[in-house]
Amino acid sequence: MYLVQKVVSGKVKAALAEVVKRKAALQEVTARGAQFEQQIKIIEEEQTRIRQNMERLDRTSELYKRYVKKFTDQEDEIEKLRGQIRELIAQETQLRKALDEYLLGLDLQE
Repeated sequence: MYLVQKVVSGKVKAALAEVVKRKAALQEVTARGAQFEQQIKIIEEEQTRIRQNMERLDRTSELYKRYVKKFTDQEDEIEKLRGQIRELIAQETQLRKALDEYLLGLDLQE
């Protein structure tokens, strides 16, 4: 709204546009983190089902071995997702800090 107003200076418009851009980048990182968390939740729910099925199976059966492999693959995927989440948390922290520094350093006087 402020970006299209004629009474707002060019400096203020540029600053607001930059804030919007930075907030959008921050929101994107947060959304990606939420997607990864959701993927982990889905895998963990499936692992609960697999554990319950494994309790009823003979440990030498092919299905049990297939479940073990699937469980192992899922654990690898969870580790990968958690690593990505850690990276996103670091990126989010950096983006928030950069936004705060930008806002504190603004000089909008003409």
